[in-house]
Amino acid sequence: MGNFKLKKPTVSYPDSLSIVHALQFKERNGSLGANILKRFTVYFDYKNSKLYLKKNSSFKDSFRYNMSGIELAHNGKLLVKEGNSNLFRINNKTSSEDSFVTSISYKYAFKPSYIIHRVNKDSPAFEAGILPGDILIKIDNKYSFNYKLEEIVEKFYQKEGTLVRVVVERYGKDYFFQFKLKSRLK
Repeated sequence: MGNFKLKKPTVSYPDSLSIVHALQFKERNGSLGANILKRFTVYFDYKNSKLYLKKNSSFKDSFRYNMSGIELAHNGKLLVKEGNSNLFRINNKTSSEDSFVTSISYKYAFKPSYIIHRVNKDSPAFEAGILPGDILIKIDNKYSFNYKLEEIVEKFYQKEGTLVRVVVERYGKDYFFQFKLKSRLK
């Protein structure tokens, strides 16, 4: 990009419908995403229609990729029962022994649900047996509804070799899978 050399940058290839749309703009020559631009301090010279880039401290950061092969989508909301227990100590004035009482209360809350939208062929998730349409129940032993979508996706961008454990629901039954993140870029 100009005089700058970026090693293994993140790229995307639009589908045919997006290309047809993009070709309507004659002056268009591609897109730069945030993963590229965050490596620069960007200066706009509107008067002369120019853009200037200056390397910043993020320039040499490695580009990160989804190494799971999973594409997630929001799947609406589900009603989750949340429990809260309290332990109370009751002093017994006539005896040296105290009593304890437990109080349990429940509340219901709507929480996000996530579905496996797509699984890339020959990816770690594909080889583990995860299928499109599986509903993500847990990731790394934590219920998925306790995460934002971005937080789950971030787990797929970890270091190569990181072990990911998931529980998915398929046709009303839960299945456990695990796989190691693997870069497909060599």
